[in-house]
Amino acid sequence: KAQERFDEAVEAYRRGRRALEGKAALLADFAEVQVRANGGHFSGEPDELIARALSLEPDEPQALFLAGSSASDRGDFDAVVDFWGRLLVQLKPGSEEADTLARAVDKARQIARERASPPSPARRP
Repeated sequence: KAQERFDEAVEAYRRGRRALEGKAALLADFAEVQVRANGGHFSGEPDELIARALSLEPDEPQALFLAGSSASDRGDFDAVVDFWGRLLVQLKPGSEEADTLARAVDKARQIARERASPPSPARRP
């Protein structure tokens, strides 16, 4: 993973799959490697791995970040706010990471609100 040889990393994780079970951080790491190897796509096994990681540890940071990213790709901005909001409280307040994530949560919240509000009536001339 560190050398960005993601296809090889996916195969290595597959070979050691038994060691992953019950370890949320490793499941999230495997999901990230798969997403990178698949050109940024979360659907299928990466999403399943993220869900398993969060079922083991609901506040596992990498799993929360990936779950929010996946939700963003799907356009589910309420879920983005949930996942990244849970991650945000784990970050050091005022840090660059916290500030960046807070802006992303605010943007997701705004998009979710806009999508939930009814469209304004069309004006007639």
